[in-house]
Amino acid sequence: MTFEQLLYTEVLAQHKSMQDAADALHISKSGLSTSISQLENELGVHIFAKSATGTKLTPEGRQLVSSI
Repeated sequence: MTFEQLLYTEVLAQHKSMQDAADALHISKSGLSTSISQLENELGVHIFAKSATGTKLTPEGRQLVSSI
């Protein structure tokens, strides 16, 4: 887990959109997605539930964000 991954998680939680979060962070959408996926794999939980309508925190994700 890196500071960068935690920052990306926080920004994505605020924006609820991969593209909007990537734009705010000045990184590619694929770079953001890869970083979040790596963090989820490391922690063994899904942090976000992705759908056509946006990206929402899972209960585990809410717990992580509240401790950031």
